[in-house]
Amino acid sequence: MTLFHQEIRDGLHPGIADRVMKGGVAERVWVDGAERYYYVSDFYPKFMRLPAAAEVMGVAESAAYRKVRGGDFPFPVNSTGRSYQVSVGALMHHVGISDAVVHMDDVENGAGYAG
Repeated sequence: MTLFHQEIRDGLHPGIADRVMKGGVAERVWVDGAERYYYVSDFYPKFMRLPAAAEVMGVAESAAYRKVRGGDFPFPVNSTGRSYQVSVGALMHHVGISDAVVHMDDVENGAGYAG
């Protein structure tokens, strides 16, 4: 079991379950162990560097920098000195990657199987 999963089980990340279990199907069905569900993106860093984002988007790094400087990048970009970072959530949304809801046991079992 990962440290992150143990922290969820110990109640150190209560906001994850609150975010996941609101609205939609969760309101219509009873879910056992709701505190053990979270978004896949909770595993990812909140931000990534622009060159990596450009690769995911399938554009040249130089084109991505040009779009940022011209204000034409499809979502907000943070600049820290001469470095640019983009939100992983915004990037996922832009390229159509769904932020799936998963149960920690499924992730652990899958990791153990891939092992």
